Amino acid sequence: AVVSTQSTGEQAVIGVEAKTNCLVEATSQIASGEEKSTMICHLIPGAVPNCQLSLSFKQVKLKLVAGEGPVYITGTHSQEIEDMEGSDDDDDGMEVPELMDAEAEEGESEDEESDDEE
Repeated sequence: AVVSTQSTGEQAVIGVEAKTNCLVEATSQIASGEEKSTMICHLIPGAVPNCQLSLSFKQVKLKLVAGEGPVYITGTHSQEIEDMEGSDDDDDGMEVPELMDAEAEEGESEDEESDDEE
């Protein structure tokens, strides 16, 4: 199986205790395989406390390149497991346990106990 990941950035918020401007940088790999860094937000205490983002990455490194923070980034991170080619089995060889009625199971255990007493 192949696991693919996807991360999104939706908002950056500076902490209320921040005293200095904060710059956040995102570094990810572009199609050529080269790493590329981009400034994604500049937050200013008391003036620009948050920044709406619309970012999507397969892999990303976020770095506070200026300021002391804190800076909080909200978004989602998801993983998807893809089946390998040539695998047509839906259950991948795993057995599914059979469900039993709890009352029927209790009746069987009582019968077994009465047989043991005789």
